[in-house]
Amino acid sequence: MLASSLPTASYDDSGSLVPDVNPLPRVLSEAGYSTGGFIASNPNVQQWEQYFDTFWNDGIADATEQYTSKIEKWRKRILKTVLMRKQVSAETVARRAKQWYVSTNGPRFLWMHLMEPHFPYYPGIRKAADVGLFSSYQTTVDFHRHREAVADEHRDTLEALYYKTVERLDDQIGSILDFLDDDATVVITGDHGEEFQHDVATHDHLYEECVTVPLLTNNLPSVSGVEYLRHLDIAPTILDRLGIDPPAEWEGDVAREVSTKHPVRMANILGKAVYTGVRTDDRKILKTFETDGSTAIEWYDLANDPAEQHDLSERSEPPEMLSKELDAFIDSNDLDTVRQDAEQFISDVATDRLEELGYV
Repeated sequence: MLASSLPTASYDDSGSLVPDVNPLPRVLSEAGYSTGGFIASNPNVQQWEQYFDTFWNDGIADATEQYTSKIEKWRKRILKTVLMRKQVSAETVARRAKQWYVSTNGPRFLWMHLMEPHFPYYPGIRKAADVGLFSSYQTTVDFHRHREAVADEHRDTLEALYYKTVERLDDQIGSILDFLDDDATVVITGDHGEEFQHDVATHDHLYEECVTVPLLTNNLPSVSGVEYLRHLDIAPTILDRLGIDPPAEWEGDVAREVSTKHPVRMANILGKAVYTGVRTDDRKILKTFETDGSTAIEWYDLANDPAEQHDLSERSEPPEMLSKELDAFIDSNDLDTVRQDAEQFISDVATDRLEELGYV
Protein backbone atom coordinates (compact mmCIF):
# COMPACT_ATOMS: atom_id res chain seq x y z
CA MET A 1 0.00 0.00 0.00
CA LEU A 2 2.76 2.49 0.90
CA ALA A 3 4.78 1.71 -2.22
CA SER A 4 1.84 1.16 -4.61
CA SER A 5 3.30 -2.16 -5.71
CA LEU A 6 2.99 -5.89 -5.26
CA PRO A 7 5.29 -7.47 -2.67
CA THR A 8 7.50 -8.88 -5.43
CA ALA A 9 8.42 -5.31 -6.39
CA SER A 10 8.92 -4.02 -2.85
CA TYR A 11 10.58 -6.98 -1.12
CA ASP A 12 13.46 -9.25 -2.08
CA ASP A 13 13.48 -13.05 -1.69
CA SER A 14 14.48 -12.76 1.96
CA GLY A 15 11.54 -10.53 2.80
CA SER A 16 13.61 -7.35 3.16
CA LEU A 17 12.72 -4.12 1.37
CA VAL A 18 14.55 -3.67 -1.92
CA PRO A 19 17.03 -0.75 -1.84
CA ASP A 20 15.28 1.39 -4.46
CA VAL A 21 11.71 1.18 -3.14
CA ASN A 22 10.11 4.64 -3.33
CA PRO A 23 7.11 4.74 -0.98
CA LEU A 24 4.56 7.44 -0.27
CA PRO A 25 6.29 8.92 2.83
CA ARG A 26 9.53 9.43 0.87
CA VAL A 27 7.69 11.09 -2.03
CA LEU A 28 5.88 13.41 0.36
CA SER A 29 9.04 14.15 2.32
CA GLU A 30 10.74 15.25 -0.90
CA ALA A 31 7.73 17.49 -1.54
CA GLY A 32 8.22 19.25 1.80
CA TYR A 33 5.97 17.21 4.08
CA SER A 34 6.89 16.11 7.59
CA THR A 35 6.20 12.39 8.02
CA GLY A 36 5.23 10.43 11.11
CA GLY A 37 4.41 6.74 11.58
CA PHE A 38 2.86 5.33 14.76
CA ILE A 39 2.40 1.57 14.98
CA ALA A 40 0.59 -0.57 17.56
CA SER A 41 3.47 -3.01 18.11
CA ASN A 42 3.84 -4.89 14.82
CA PRO A 43 7.34 -6.16 13.83
CA ASN A 44 6.19 -6.80 10.25
CA VAL A 45 6.16 -3.08 9.44
CA GLN A 46 9.26 -2.02 11.38
CA GLN A 47 11.45 -1.85 8.28
CA TRP A 48 9.42 1.11 6.96
CA GLU A 49 10.89 3.26 9.75
CA GLN A 50 13.67 4.48 7.45
CA TYR A 51 11.17 6.46 5.34
CA PHE A 52 9.66 8.50 8.20
CA ASP A 53 10.99 11.52 10.08
CA THR A 54 9.38 10.22 13.26
CA PHE A 55 8.49 6.58 13.85
CA TRP A 56 7.23 4.74 16.94
CA ASN A 57 6.50 1.01 17.13
CA ASP A 58 6.42 0.17 20.83
CA GLY A 59 10.20 -0.02 20.89
CA ILE A 60 10.05 -3.31 19.04
CA ALA A 61 13.12 -2.65 16.89
CA ASP A 62 15.49 -2.76 19.87
CA ALA A 63 17.54 -5.88 19.10
CA THR A 64 19.03 -5.83 22.61
CA GLU A 65 15.66 -6.14 24.34
CA GLN A 66 15.44 -9.64 25.80
CA TYR A 67 13.23 -11.29 28.37
CA THR A 68 14.92 -12.11 31.65
CA SER A 69 13.08 -15.43 31.74
CA LYS A 70 10.26 -17.40 30.13
CA ILE A 71 8.25 -16.63 33.26
CA GLU A 72 8.36 -12.91 32.41
CA LYS A 73 7.22 -13.60 28.84
CA TRP A 74 4.23 -15.68 29.91
CA ARG A 75 3.35 -13.40 32.82
CA LYS A 76 2.87 -10.53 30.36
CA ARG A 77 0.94 -12.66 27.90
CA ILE A 78 -1.36 -14.11 30.57
CA LEU A 79 -2.05 -10.65 32.00
CA LYS A 80 -3.14 -9.38 28.57
CA THR A 81 -5.39 -12.41 28.15
CA VAL A 82 -7.00 -12.03 31.56
CA LEU A 83 -7.70 -8.35 30.93
CA MET A 84 -8.59 -8.95 27.24
CA ARG A 85 -6.28 -6.02 26.55
CA LYS A 86 -4.21 -5.25 23.47
CA GLN A 87 -0.43 -4.92 23.55
CA VAL A 88 -0.81 -1.31 22.43
CA SER A 89 -4.27 0.21 22.28
CA ALA A 90 -5.61 2.48 19.59
CA GLU A 91 -5.82 5.25 22.21
CA THR A 92 -2.09 4.93 22.89
CA VAL A 93 -1.23 5.16 19.20
CA ALA A 94 -3.53 8.15 18.76
CA ARG A 95 -2.09 9.94 21.79
CA ARG A 96 1.46 9.67 20.45
CA ALA A 97 0.31 10.61 16.94
CA LYS A 98 -1.48 13.68 18.30
CA GLN A 99 1.63 14.83 20.19
CA TRP A 100 3.62 14.70 16.94
CA TYR A 101 0.85 16.22 14.83
CA VAL A 102 0.18 19.30 16.97
CA SER A 103 3.89 19.97 17.50
CA THR A 104 4.73 19.82 13.77
CA ASN A 105 4.26 22.79 11.48
CA GLY A 106 3.52 22.82 7.77
CA PRO A 107 2.15 19.97 5.65
CA ARG A 108 2.20 16.58 7.38
CA PHE A 109 1.75 12.95 6.44
CA LEU A 110 0.61 10.76 9.33
CA TRP A 111 0.34 6.96 9.22
CA MET A 112 -1.36 5.19 12.14
CA HIS A 113 -1.35 1.40 12.06
CA LEU A 114 -3.79 -0.07 14.59
CA MET A 115 -4.06 -3.70 15.71
CA GLU A 116 -7.51 -3.81 17.32
CA PRO A 117 -9.23 -6.12 14.78
CA HIS A 118 -6.30 -8.57 14.70
CA PHE A 119 -5.61 -11.76 16.60
CA PRO A 120 -5.35 -12.08 19.53
CA TYR A 121 -8.93 -10.83 19.66
CA TYR A 122 -8.91 -8.76 22.84
CA PRO A 123 -11.94 -6.44 22.90
CA GLY A 124 -11.60 -5.50 26.57
CA ILE A 125 -13.28 -7.07 29.58
CA ARG A 126 -16.71 -5.52 29.03
CA LYS A 127 -17.11 -6.60 25.43
CA ALA A 128 -15.60 -10.02 26.15
CA ALA A 129 -18.19 -10.40 28.89
CA ASP A 130 -20.89 -9.97 26.23
CA VAL A 131 -19.48 -13.08 24.57
CA GLY A 132 -18.82 -14.87 27.88
CA LEU A 133 -15.56 -14.47 29.78
CA PHE A 134 -14.97 -18.15 30.49
CA SER A 135 -15.60 -19.19 26.88
CA SER A 136 -13.50 -16.24 25.67
CA TYR A 137 -10.54 -17.39 27.75
CA GLN A 138 -10.97 -21.00 26.69
CA THR A 139 -11.17 -20.07 23.04
CA THR A 140 -8.19 -17.73 23.13
CA VAL A 141 -5.97 -20.34 24.79
CA ASP A 142 -7.13 -23.04 22.35
CA PHE A 143 -6.40 -20.82 19.37
CA HIS A 144 -2.96 -19.90 20.68
CA ARG A 145 -2.19 -23.61 20.92
CA HIS A 146 -3.76 -25.00 17.77
CA ARG A 147 -4.29 -22.09 15.35
CA GLU A 148 -6.21 -23.36 12.30
CA ALA A 149 -7.04 -26.62 14.11
CA VAL A 150 -8.99 -24.78 16.81
CA ALA A 151 -11.80 -26.93 18.21
CA ASP A 152 -15.17 -26.64 16.45
CA GLU A 153 -16.93 -25.58 19.64
CA HIS A 154 -14.67 -22.53 19.90
CA ARG A 155 -15.01 -21.20 16.36
CA ASP A 156 -18.24 -19.29 16.97
CA THR A 157 -16.73 -17.70 20.07
CA LEU A 158 -13.60 -16.77 18.16
CA GLU A 159 -15.66 -15.08 15.45
CA ALA A 160 -17.74 -13.27 18.06
CA LEU A 161 -14.57 -11.97 19.73
CA TYR A 162 -13.29 -10.79 16.36
CA TYR A 163 -16.41 -8.73 15.73
CA LYS A 164 -16.24 -7.36 19.25
CA THR A 165 -12.75 -6.03 18.50
CA VAL A 166 -14.13 -4.40 15.36
CA GLU A 167 -16.98 -2.95 17.42
CA ARG A 168 -14.50 -1.61 19.97
CA LEU A 169 -12.59 0.25 17.26
CA ASP A 170 -15.85 1.55 15.78
CA ASP A 171 -16.70 2.99 19.20
CA GLN A 172 -13.34 4.75 19.43
CA ILE A 173 -12.62 5.93 15.91
CA GLY A 174 -14.21 9.38 16.28
CA SER A 175 -12.21 10.28 19.38
CA ILE A 176 -9.04 8.74 17.93
CA LEU A 177 -9.14 11.14 14.97
CA ASP A 178 -10.53 14.23 16.70
CA PHE A 179 -7.17 16.06 16.61
CA LEU A 180 -7.04 16.17 12.80
CA ASP A 181 -7.78 19.40 10.97
CA ASP A 182 -11.17 19.62 9.26
CA ASP A 183 -9.55 19.99 5.83
CA ALA A 184 -7.22 17.00 6.30
CA THR A 185 -7.35 14.27 3.68
CA VAL A 186 -8.15 11.10 5.62
CA VAL A 187 -8.09 7.46 4.48
CA ILE A 188 -9.14 4.60 6.76
CA THR A 189 -8.84 1.03 5.55
CA GLY A 190 -7.94 -2.49 6.63
CA ASP A 191 -5.36 -4.81 5.14
CA HIS A 192 -7.40 -8.02 5.38
CA GLY A 193 -10.41 -9.77 6.84
CA GLU A 194 -10.60 -13.30 8.25
CA GLU A 195 -11.75 -16.56 6.68
CA PHE A 196 -14.64 -17.23 9.06
CA GLN A 197 -17.00 -18.10 6.19
CA HIS A 198 -14.57 -20.91 5.38
CA ASP A 199 -14.45 -22.13 9.00
CA VAL A 200 -10.93 -20.99 9.80
CA ALA A 201 -9.54 -17.94 11.56
CA THR A 202 -6.73 -16.96 9.26
CA HIS A 203 -6.19 -14.52 6.41
CA ASP A 204 -4.11 -16.41 3.88
CA HIS A 205 -6.48 -17.16 1.01
CA LEU A 206 -7.99 -14.54 -1.27
CA TYR A 207 -11.62 -15.22 -0.47
CA GLU A 208 -13.97 -12.25 -0.49
CA GLU A 209 -14.17 -12.05 3.31
CA CYS A 210 -10.38 -11.56 3.31
CA VAL A 211 -9.89 -9.15 0.41
CA THR A 212 -13.01 -6.99 0.71
CA VAL A 213 -12.21 -4.47 3.44
CA PRO A 214 -13.60 -1.12 4.58
CA LEU A 215 -12.51 2.11 2.92
CA LEU A 216 -13.56 5.37 4.56
CA THR A 217 -12.30 8.72 3.31
CA ASN A 218 -12.65 12.43 3.97
CA ASN A 219 -11.71 15.18 1.53
CA LEU A 220 -10.87 12.62 -1.15
CA PRO A 221 -13.65 13.10 -3.73
CA SER A 222 -12.02 11.00 -6.47
CA VAL A 223 -13.04 7.75 -4.74
CA SER A 224 -16.74 8.58 -4.98
CA GLY A 225 -18.56 6.10 -7.19
CA VAL A 226 -15.53 3.83 -7.68
CA GLU A 227 -16.63 0.22 -7.26
CA TYR A 228 -13.27 -1.51 -6.93
CA LEU A 229 -10.25 0.15 -5.39
CA ARG A 230 -7.08 -1.77 -4.63
CA HIS A 231 -4.59 -0.98 -1.91
CA LEU A 232 -2.21 -0.24 -4.79
CA ASP A 233 -4.45 2.66 -5.81
CA ILE A 234 -4.54 4.48 -2.47
CA ALA A 235 -1.12 6.17 -2.61
CA PRO A 236 -1.54 7.48 -6.21
CA THR A 237 -5.01 8.75 -5.29
CA ILE A 238 -3.60 10.68 -2.31
CA LEU A 239 -0.87 12.24 -4.46
CA ASP A 240 -3.45 13.18 -7.11
CA ARG A 241 -5.42 15.02 -4.42
CA LEU A 242 -2.26 16.94 -3.50
CA GLY A 243 -1.26 17.71 -7.08
CA ILE A 244 1.92 15.62 -6.91
CA ASP A 245 2.95 13.26 -9.71
CA PRO A 246 3.40 9.63 -8.61
CA PRO A 247 6.69 7.79 -9.24
CA ALA A 248 6.78 6.09 -12.64
CA GLU A 249 7.40 2.66 -11.08
CA TRP A 250 4.20 2.69 -9.04
CA GLU A 251 1.65 0.12 -10.21
CA GLY A 252 -1.54 1.66 -8.84
CA ASP A 253 -4.00 4.02 -10.52
CA VAL A 254 -5.76 7.16 -9.36
CA ALA A 255 -9.22 6.21 -8.12
CA ARG A 256 -11.12 8.22 -10.73
CA GLU A 257 -9.17 6.39 -13.46
CA VAL A 258 -9.83 2.89 -12.12
CA SER A 259 -11.89 0.86 -14.57
CA THR A 260 -14.40 -1.78 -13.50
CA LYS A 261 -14.24 -3.30 -16.97
CA HIS A 262 -10.95 -5.07 -16.28
CA PRO A 263 -10.43 -8.07 -14.00
CA VAL A 264 -9.15 -7.37 -10.48
CA ARG A 265 -5.83 -9.16 -9.87
CA MET A 266 -4.73 -10.16 -6.38
CA ALA A 267 -1.75 -11.71 -4.61
CA ASN A 268 -0.84 -12.63 -1.05
CA ILE A 269 2.72 -13.76 -0.44
CA LEU A 270 3.65 -15.53 2.78
CA GLY A 271 6.57 -17.71 3.78
CA LYS A 272 4.51 -20.86 3.43
CA ALA A 273 2.71 -20.19 0.16
CA VAL A 274 1.87 -17.73 -2.59
CA TYR A 275 -1.81 -17.05 -3.18
CA THR A 276 -2.93 -15.47 -6.46
CA GLY A 277 -6.28 -14.68 -7.99
CA VAL A 278 -8.29 -12.80 -10.58
CA ARG A 279 -11.94 -11.82 -10.34
CA THR A 280 -14.62 -10.09 -12.35
CA ASP A 281 -18.11 -9.11 -11.24
CA ASP A 282 -19.36 -12.68 -11.50
CA ARG A 283 -16.35 -15.04 -11.69
CA LYS A 284 -13.23 -15.67 -9.65
CA ILE A 285 -10.24 -17.97 -10.07
CA LEU A 286 -7.63 -18.66 -7.36
CA LYS A 287 -4.27 -20.41 -7.72
CA THR A 288 -2.06 -21.34 -4.77
CA PHE A 289 1.65 -22.23 -4.97
CA GLU A 290 2.79 -24.33 -2.02
CA THR A 291 6.37 -24.55 -0.78
CA ASP A 292 6.58 -28.20 -1.85
CA GLY A 293 6.07 -27.16 -5.49
CA SER A 294 2.44 -28.23 -5.74
CA THR A 295 -0.35 -25.95 -6.95
CA ALA A 296 -4.07 -25.80 -6.31
CA ILE A 297 -6.80 -24.22 -8.45
CA GLU A 298 -10.20 -23.03 -7.27
CA TRP A 299 -12.84 -21.13 -9.17
CA TYR A 300 -16.20 -19.73 -8.15
CA ASP A 301 -19.41 -18.44 -9.69
CA LEU A 302 -19.77 -15.25 -7.63
CA ALA A 303 -23.14 -14.38 -9.14
CA ASN A 304 -24.74 -17.50 -7.64
CA ASP A 305 -22.23 -18.23 -4.88
CA PRO A 306 -21.01 -14.90 -3.46
CA ALA A 307 -19.75 -16.57 -0.26
CA GLU A 308 -17.52 -18.90 -2.31
CA GLN A 309 -18.79 -22.09 -0.73
CA HIS A 310 -18.82 -24.23 -3.90
CA ASP A 311 -15.50 -24.70 -5.68
CA LEU A 312 -16.28 -25.57 -9.29
CA SER A 313 -12.79 -26.74 -10.24
CA GLU A 314 -13.60 -30.44 -9.81
CA ARG A 315 -16.59 -30.18 -12.13
CA SER A 316 -15.34 -27.94 -14.91
CA GLU A 317 -12.43 -25.91 -16.18
CA PRO A 318 -12.35 -22.24 -15.13
CA PRO A 319 -13.26 -19.61 -17.74
CA GLU A 320 -10.46 -19.40 -20.31
CA MET A 321 -10.29 -15.62 -20.18
CA LEU A 322 -9.71 -15.64 -16.42
CA SER A 323 -7.13 -18.42 -16.67
CA LYS A 324 -5.12 -16.51 -19.27
CA GLU A 325 -5.38 -13.30 -17.26
CA LEU A 326 -4.15 -15.05 -14.11
CA ASP A 327 -1.27 -16.80 -15.88
CA ALA A 328 -0.10 -13.51 -17.40
CA PHE A 329 -0.33 -11.83 -13.99
CA ILE A 330 1.70 -14.61 -12.36
CA ASP A 331 4.35 -14.61 -15.09
CA SER A 332 4.81 -10.85 -15.17
CA ASN A 333 5.34 -10.66 -11.40
CA ASP A 334 7.25 -13.91 -10.77
CA LEU A 335 4.50 -14.97 -8.40
CA ASP A 336 5.18 -18.69 -8.76
CA THR A 337 8.27 -18.34 -6.54
CA VAL A 338 7.54 -18.64 -2.85
CA ARG A 339 9.22 -15.98 -0.73
CA GLN A 340 10.76 -17.14 2.51
CA ASP A 341 10.37 -14.84 5.50
CA ALA A 342 13.54 -13.19 6.75
CA GLU A 343 14.67 -13.23 10.37
CA GLN A 344 14.65 -9.46 10.56
CA PHE A 345 13.98 -9.08 14.25
CA ILE A 346 16.13 -10.90 16.74
CA SER A 347 14.97 -9.59 20.10
CA ASP A 348 12.94 -11.85 22.33
CA VAL A 349 10.23 -9.21 22.53
CA ALA A 350 9.83 -8.92 18.75
CA THR A 351 9.87 -12.70 18.28
CA ASP A 352 7.26 -13.12 21.00
CA ARG A 353 5.10 -10.45 19.41
CA LEU A 354 5.20 -12.19 16.02
CA GLU A 355 4.28 -15.44 17.71
CA GLU A 356 1.39 -13.80 19.54
CA LEU A 357 0.10 -12.32 16.27
CA GLY A 358 0.24 -15.74 14.61
CA TYR A 359 3.13 -15.11 12.20
CA VAL A 360 5.59 -17.61 13.71
